[in-house]
Amino acid sequence: MDGFYYDLEAFGNELKDIRKSLRLTQKDVADQT
Repeated sequence: MDGFYYDLEAFGNELKDIRKSLRLTQKDVADQT
């Protein structure tokens, strides 16, 4: 069961990183226009 929660936490952290990079790319696009 602990492994399951660990996977969930790791998945959540990955999602956070993806959101961060998405925000960065959106900022870059906005700056270009």
